[in-house]
Amino acid sequence: PRRHLRVSAMSACVRLVRHGEPAEAIGVDPGLSARGHDQAALLARLSPALLVSSPLRRARETAAPIEAAWSVAARVDSTYRELPSGHVDSGDRRAWLRVALAGTFAELGDEQRAWRDAIVTAVRSCREDTVITTHAVVINAVTGFSQGDDAVLSWLPAHASVTEMRVDVDGTLTLVARGERSPGGLVV
Repeated sequence: PRRHLRVSAMSACVRLVRHGEPAEAIGVDPGLSARGHDQAALLARLSPALLVSSPLRRARETAAPIEAAWSVAARVDSTYRELPSGHVDSGDRRAWLRVALAGTFAELGDEQRAWRDAIVTAVRSCREDTVITTHAVVINAVTGFSQGDDAVLSWLPAHASVTEMRVDVDGTLTLVARGERSPGGLVV
């Protein structure tokens, strides 16, 4: 059964959750490591809300303990997938990512800017409290937009960290609380 969601006529709380630690740093679609599963289990304490997940396995596995605790199924939404590399061969993606993550969306192609715009539009349209299990760059796209920062990666959220945004009825995004920062660098 679906639990009561706090829906305000004035704003919605959107919690962006970075997936738990992946089983491997690089892979086509890795699941979670044992530590990642432990991290995800702690997220079941979040208060009930609409639950949305990136289609990638590590994000879906991060949502699983929340689904069990809330007795709901996450809505899988490809809007919250990783940064697309478009024309880049999978073997060259790591090198492309190193450059892309150090730059701005203005320096990237139309595909990446459209990806960021779709994420921001989706979050700005949230009208009920929502938890989204997703990826570091997605979280950066939203927090950066809210603060006028065009960097692709201006900070690295820790695995299973929760970043809280407020979405006003007019679509204004406000960063309420940034999730814990990762103590290490991003492995690409």
